[in-house]
Amino acid sequence: AGVGGGWRAVGPTHKQRYLEYQEEETGVKKGAKRGSKKLDAKGKGAVVEEPVGALMSALRTQLFQSEAFARLMTVMTGLRPTAHKGEVRRFRPGLDYTVAHHGILTVEPRLDATMCVVDDKEEDDMYAWDFGEVGGFECYIAADEDGDASAAATAEVYKAAAEEDEDQLLSVSATFNTLSLVHRDEGLMRFVKYVSHMAPSSRWDIAMQYTVESLGDDEEDEDDEDDEDDEDDEDDEEVEEAEEA
Repeated sequence: AGVGGGWRAVGPTHKQRYLEYQEEETGVKKGAKRGSKKLDAKGKGAVVEEPVGALMSALRTQLFQSEAFARLMTVMTGLRPTAHKGEVRRFRPGLDYTVAHHGILTVEPRLDATMCVVDDKEEDDMYAWDFGEVGGFECYIAADEDGDASAAATAEVYKAAAEEDEDQLLSVSATFNTLSLVHRDEGLMRFVKYVSHMAPSSRWDIAMQYTVESLGDDEEDEDDEDDEDDEDDEDDEEVEEAEEA
């Protein structure tokens, strides 16, 4: 369900299942204004609507991959993005999830920027998403050498929300039009919990990962260079004194 129109299924199912959007030719001409009107055969206006996948893909390209957004994240987090990758995803009710496994273990610090969209207009729907009753939240856990955390995470994908996992470090609820920023250290894994068939809607998101460096690293390098310069000046002064003697 939902495959086509630029959406393709992502697997393998023992590790993940969701839809990813990839650009393709559609009936809407490239460059057409969103929500613009064109006349039909009877001279009446018809709204040309761009598919949601295309809209989210454009947002990923024009905003999340822009230098301006990179500068904004640096101001907010003190981390400078040096590279990025991302995807537009859809998690369908009763079908989709991702599983934490050592193949996705963080080996270098990452900054995750995730723009999430769900239907939570009704109070009951908002409660269901916020408290994890219908899944769809993103969870971060610590890995271990024995792989116990990974096995626990696999079980956690389907486990009831009320059950706590001591390896769980952070849980980010699915909320409408919300951007979450998470600095992911080495040795961490993450997964999106299985979206229940009782969920009010799919979970749609733009999931970006940025390779980052700390601004403090630059300051340390500058301090090291200053120390080296000071040492060179002191050596030069000692040489000059020795020559005068």
